[in-house]
Amino acid sequence: MNIQVVVTYRDHFFNRLVRWWGIKWTHAAIRYKKGGKWRVFETAAFGTVERDWDSFIEGVDEYVAFELDKSLSKVKQEKLLSFAWGNVGKMYNIFILIKIAIQYLLGGRKPQALNVTAHVCSSFTDACFAHVGVDLVKDVEWATPDDLADSELLEVVEGGQ
Repeated sequence: MNIQVVVTYRDHFFNRLVRWWGIKWTHAAIRYKKGGKWRVFETAAFGTVERDWDSFIEGVDEYVAFELDKSLSKVKQEKLLSFAWGNVGKMYNIFILIKIAIQYLLGGRKPQALNVTAHVCSSFTDACFAHVGVDLVKDVEWATPDDLADSELLEVVEGGQ
């Protein structure tokens, strides 16, 4: 089983504004294979869900998929997916998103532990890996999709659209 981090960009007004600020990727998720087909865990405005890859990628203009430079053991993969399943149904945390935006505008972020009952896409993705002892993004309060894409622990395995 391969567990991947996927970052995406959809071209619409808000995301163009985000790119103008210098942020390349606007969404992050976890992709894994189940029954020979790709599935995705993500957190978006509708909360944390698990769904099929085709519906996830529909309307995406750009994406890149990454894998860890060292593979996770089967036990850690199962633990990561179990943690992700345990988050399904949690609400989207608009307050973290607002705080990330403010911190970007102010030009800096400081490290702090993340302990929330709701997520944004990238904090959810980062938290799933942290749950199995993999710190994808070091010294960042709340990871952004760009932070994940820049992780030294991840290697590009696929890019498209």
